[in-house]
Amino acid sequence: MERQGACRDLAVLFMAACRCQGLPARFVSGYQADAPLEEAHQLHAWAEVYLPGAGWRGYDPAQGLTVAERHVALAAGPTYELGRPTEGTFRCTGALSTLKAQIST
Repeated sequence: MERQGACRDLAVLFMAACRCQGLPARFVSGYQADAPLEEAHQLHAWAEVYLPGAGWRGYDPAQGLTVAERHVALAAGPTYELGRPTEGTFRCTGALSTLKAQIST
């Protein structure tokens, strides 16, 4: 197994495998807090699975990790479309628009 693909793709595949086994799963978008120090961090994605008796538990198939305090969730939903942290449209009339966000731990 080459374990290659975007974190979003691997999370969606992991969710499909869980659902095939009858386990509810949801998509989560956020950041991995202990990523290497960079000027800007990229969004990250993982999945949460509902385990009877244990509740929702996060799994990061891209990193091969269980989710703990190092993952910062921004949005969750039953599909990747509904788990996006931001959504919107912009109609240009000559003006420019910029969206900036900062996460502090």
